Amino acid sequence: EVPDGYEVIQSEDFEQTINPNDQLVYAQRQKLSENNLIISYEFYLGKAVFEAKDYKVLKDFFEAIQKQVAKQVTLKKK
Repeated sequence: EVPDGYEVIQSEDFEQTINPNDQLVYAQRQKLSENNLIISYEFYLGKAVFEAKDYKVLKDFFEAIQKQVAKQVTLKKK
């Protein structure tokens, strides 16, 4: 819930989808509903074991996720 006297500054770059292939998907969204800020994260690994040749893609995928998760929500006093 957003505290009284504050508003959420929604950043368009907060919402991201990272999908290097059909086996790796990450998405984050934010939504303001009445006075509640809803943040959702979706994470999908299409398989449990990845081959060594896929390591670079997997590593880059997790690095990109790490950057996205570090983003902050900004509240502004009204």
